[in-house]
Amino acid sequence: MESNPRGQCIIINNIDFEGGIPETRTGSKEDPGKLKTLFERMKFVVTEKKNLSGKNILKEVEKARPKNDGISEDCFVVCIMSHGNNGYVTGVDGETVQIEKIAKSLNSAECPALAYKPKVFFIETCRGDSYEPKIDFDMITNAFGSVSSDNFNYNSMSNGDGNAGKGEGSITNEADFLFAYSTSPGRKSKLTPSGSVYIKHLTEVLTKHYKELDILSMLTIVTRKVIEEEFEGCRGQTPDIQFSLRKRLYFN
Repeated sequence: MESNPRGQCIIINNIDFEGGIPETRTGSKEDPGKLKTLFERMKFVVTEKKNLSGKNILKEVEKARPKNDGISEDCFVVCIMSHGNNGYVTGVDGETVQIEKIAKSLNSAECPALAYKPKVFFIETCRGDSYEPKIDFDMITNAFGSVSSDNFNYNSMSNGDGNAGKGEGSITNEADFLFAYSTSPGRKSKLTPSGSVYIKHLTEVLTKHYKELDILSMLTIVTRKVIEEEFEGCRGQTPDIQFSLRKRLYFN
């Protein structure tokens, strides 16, 4: 990416829920600061929101999105930390909002200013009611080969054919999205008194590697580090990544 600022980043953190149901997310108080420090370092304009209702989660994302297609920023990032389940997040009023509905507000038809540009979601919520069981092997050998690089990325904002900017032709509504979930469908996400296990590794890995690695390479490292975490009772957590990116995405 080349614009300065790189784009907008909205951080939503729900801690205190009405009536105490679901329970207070006490450990998450430090996580927004970690994300804010990271994205400001990567030259994003950061907006923080706390304790939003289900309706206001969607409203604040819509408010933060660019308003016209002449904007020069290259990316839009949404970080949501709350209770939830598979496919939705929960507001402090107990009302839920579908992640698909939030994403739809940023697609090419609803927000032309973000057409051809990456829309990135980091979602720290439970997606079910149980932790993932871990299988204990005596020895596991991991081998990661190097990945050759090319210029087919978002740095130049070209369409892969040498045309800078938006280029010619059409684009699908669901193109250029990335959803990075803290856990797998049907599983819980670990929150400790000092914060989310996923947010801890996400911010540490991106801070260390954002100048040389693309987002999918960094998220692969995050996934490995979260899986290596030991929870009580031989339980664990596997982050989940879904994307429709057309190019490699670098935050440098």
